[in-house]
Amino acid sequence: MFDYLYVLKKTRTTCLILVVLSIGLFSSCKSNSKQDSQTAGGDTGLSSSEAGSSDDFVTVDCLLPGQMRRLGTHVTFVTARRPARVTAQDCAIRGGEYTLSDRADYQTSLKLWLDAAQEGDPKSQYYVGTLYEKGPKGTPDYALAAVWYQKAAEQGHHQAAMNLGRLYEKGLGVPKNGSTAFKWYRQASGLGQAGLSMLMNGEASSRIQDLEKAMGDKEKEIYQLRTHINEITQELSQLRNQFRQQSSEAETEHQKLSTIEGKYEGIQTQIKGEQAQHERDQAELQKLKSLLTQKSTVTKSMHQRIQELETSLSQSMRNARQEQLQREMQTIQVKLDNQKKVVTERNQEVQQLHQQIASLEKEAAERNSELEKTPSIDLGFEGPTIEIVDPPMPSTRGIIVVGDVPSIPAQVGVSRHLAGRVIAPAGLRMFKINGHSVQVDDQGMFAMDFPPIQESHETLLVQIMAVDIQNKHAAKKIRLVAGQSVVPPPSVSEEDMDVFGNYYALVIGNDKYQHWNPLQNAVADAQAVADILETRYGFEVTFLKDATRLDILKGLNNFRKSLTENDNLLVYYAGHGHLEKDIDRGYWIPVDAEIDDTSQWILTPSITDLLELISAKHILVVADSCFAGKMTRSGLAQLRPGLSEEKRMKMLRTVAKKRVRTAMTSGGEQPVLDSGKGGHSIFTGAFLALLGENQTILETERLFLAIRTRVVSAAGQYQMEQIPTYWPIQFAGHESLGDFIFIPQNSKVPS
Repeated sequence: MFDYLYVLKKTRTTCLILVVLSIGLFSSCKSNSKQDSQTAGGDTGLSSSEAGSSDDFVTVDCLLPGQMRRLGTHVTFVTARRPARVTAQDCAIRGGEYTLSDRADYQTSLKLWLDAAQEGDPKSQYYVGTLYEKGPKGTPDYALAAVWYQKAAEQGHHQAAMNLGRLYEKGLGVPKNGSTAFKWYRQASGLGQAGLSMLMNGEASSRIQDLEKAMGDKEKEIYQLRTHINEITQELSQLRNQFRQQSSEAETEHQKLSTIEGKYEGIQTQIKGEQAQHERDQAELQKLKSLLTQKSTVTKSMHQRIQELETSLSQSMRNARQEQLQREMQTIQVKLDNQKKVVTERNQEVQQLHQQIASLEKEAAERNSELEKTPSIDLGFEGPTIEIVDPPMPSTRGIIVVGDVPSIPAQVGVSRHLAGRVIAPAGLRMFKINGHSVQVDDQGMFAMDFPPIQESHETLLVQIMAVDIQNKHAAKKIRLVAGQSVVPPPSVSEEDMDVFGNYYALVIGNDKYQHWNPLQNAVADAQAVADILETRYGFEVTFLKDATRLDILKGLNNFRKSLTENDNLLVYYAGHGHLEKDIDRGYWIPVDAEIDDTSQWILTPSITDLLELISAKHILVVADSCFAGKMTRSGLAQLRPGLSEEKRMKMLRTVAKKRVRTAMTSGGEQPVLDSGKGGHSIFTGAFLALLGENQTILETERLFLAIRTRVVSAAGQYQMEQIPTYWPIQFAGHESLGDFIFIPQNSKVPS
């Protein structure tokens, strides 16, 4: 450790300055101890075995040497050493001291930054806050983190303000308070009231907290009315179920009655048949009698005897059969009477149920009508707004209009998927598409599939309506038209392009794993992404195929050296990943990484640290895998739906100047193989399709919403659950309400 002692002795004619410099020497030897092997820096540099290794590009907390300064013509002195966050390679080159592969050493890093933080340096205060938030062994101290974030934020440190806003939004270490969170987000953004009015971030939440009690008796009355309607609806549903059950029972009894009547008719037919047979027997007997009359006197006596026997037998059989038939007829008649009684009772019950259902339906209709007539209650919130996100649509310019209604192209014979978002700051009461109620998720997202258009001249009008609890309405009409859109995207002048900046991409695709299971589509996905970014959006692309740990970290480090504050960087990764959800720690798996040895895995915090060092204003990570370290979505610039193209472009120009670090992930730990169309994973397939279909200047928030609806829908067809995510990246230098912006190549025109 350097210790400096300055002794100043003055006389009348001379000034004697004695500078005593005491230097603690660092010995570098070939020791086998863990402590010696992990320390590098100063003039020793890196050993030959480490030269060009991936550890060169790991971000470290470095203690740089003091600067030699001169005071006047006689005094030369060395300043105190100063902390910096740089790569291990840069720290060694600049003669600094650092601890390698020991970022978990909480006390070491804290000691390095704490002195400067206590002296009031806002950057050091921010880093102390992050160290307290990460905590020793992953145990955060949010309260102390908030204290240091606030110290830095009050001095204008944007990243500290963003992190402090997140702590207030989540209630970590500080009371949960949406208004305070929005205040810090607003300070970090640097936006005025005019700019904030075009965003949705946090304002609604904070105003809801401030005006919750203002709902009052009217809201309770509406709630009670809805509750009563729900009770009526439930009772109506129960009665309908009972009606269906008793109708079924009545139908069964009717069938039984029909069966019995059939049996009765069958017995009557049988009786008639037996009577006919008896008459035929009588005729035959008459013939025999005539024949016997012509016989001799001997046979006459025999005939008389036969006649007597036949008469006796016939009478006995007739009496027995008639008694049996009478008993059966009586039994059947009793059953028939009982069944008729049951049917009558069932009919009466059904009629009563009909009357009850009609009464309840009338009451429900009256209640609904009463609710519809409820006057607007202006609670100070704006009314609902509706936005179509899939397909992405420009606001005004560059869109086909048919009969004063914006149109969306639809392929003949193929059903059309439509997805969007409804924003209701006061709360959504009713949402319908073409008169049918449609479910809206907690993000305000809705989706619906429409039947295919069958003829080339056919169109389908889609009418969307939203009503909030203030009874304020919003409506949107769209027409599905057969054919393909040929409208060019809106143009962007060279002056605006200077604002948006230059675009670069690092695209990584890993298939040929040496120890993990090989993948099939990752390289193909990455190549397709590289192609569309380069040809359609004008990116300068660096492509890494089957990359090692060194390849990936070195690729990121090259951008750290070359990019400026006017550049944008997109990092795309397709390959194996591993996520420890309990502690929100993720890894990307290079092709040379072993399964049971994590030393060659890439911790996402290592990527995050490098992203913080890169000077580019906008960095977007797109991972068809996992990425840990997310913040809250409140840190994104969420443009308000319904802005005119002029206002939207004005806001995009403002957003383009902000320092942003965001990540969009597929929602899984590795690509979903062979599940999408065209040989791509579901996530990358949606990403490519939407970038290809896009005809407007597109912020990633809108792109993500469209990707999310497509991925969730496609995954559901395979009985899978896959929900993409999009968040600002924590500890990567995200410092404002901004977003990454995609500009189609043919949008760029001379000013």
